[in-house]
Amino acid sequence: MAADGARGAANDYNAVVNGQAADASAVTVDQVKDARTVDALAKALKTTAPEYEGCLAGSKAGLDEATSKLDRQAAWYKTHAASLGKAVKAVESSRLDRTVEDAEKLLADSKGRVADEKTRSMLEQAIKDRDADAIGEAVNAVDGSVKAKAKADADAKARREAEEKAQAEQEAQAAADATAAQAQAQQQAQSYGGGYSYGGGTGYTGGGYTGGGYTGGGYTGGGYTGGGTYTPPATGGGNGGGSASSGPISG
Repeated sequence: MAADGARGAANDYNAVVNGQAADASAVTVDQVKDARTVDALAKALKTTAPEYEGCLAGSKAGLDEATSKLDRQAAWYKTHAASLGKAVKAVESSRLDRTVEDAEKLLADSKGRVADEKTRSMLEQAIKDRDADAIGEAVNAVDGSVKAKAKADADAKARREAEEKAQAEQEAQAAADATAAQAQAQQQAQSYGGGYSYGGGTGYTGGGYTGGGYTGGGYTGGGYTGGGTYTPPATGGGNGGGSASSGPISG
């Protein structure tokens, strides 16, 4: 019957509207590769569906008119259910295209940056299969592996910098100690070498002076040896005439 056909078509259409179309309508333009698919679905959902009235005709003419109306309604529901389903698939396909595109970028960017290379292999296979669920799981695994390696690298860098800092401090302290030791040694050397000692001799040797007497120029001890002979005067018998002889000079 026309009424059953129209009712069935309406139910099928509403199932699409409340099911797949409702899910697809939650997809935003930044989640798809082609934003036009989102716009097309939104436009399709805004279409006003005919109201199903059933068959209330009381005459054959009225029945024929009602049947014709129900047939048109059934055709509308079938047509729009199909077009709506097509719009839904377009959104889903565009979203998968975007998912694959983003996954391919992650696969390229994560090269050499993961702690576990197996995660990238999983992602590569999921991309080849165009499996949205598998891609989602692999993307999460790769992201986690990238973060794990980044943390490990940061920890290693921090340890290396700490070791370099400690070594630099040790070298600086050693240099400071060496400088202080050198300064102390110089100070001690200046302290010990600042005085002097005088060793006094018993006399002057040179030019004829030895001990308490003078040797040189003819003077020895308390007597004089010169160019003549001196005889002291006699102690008794008056004043004798002394004589000076000019004999040879001894000495």
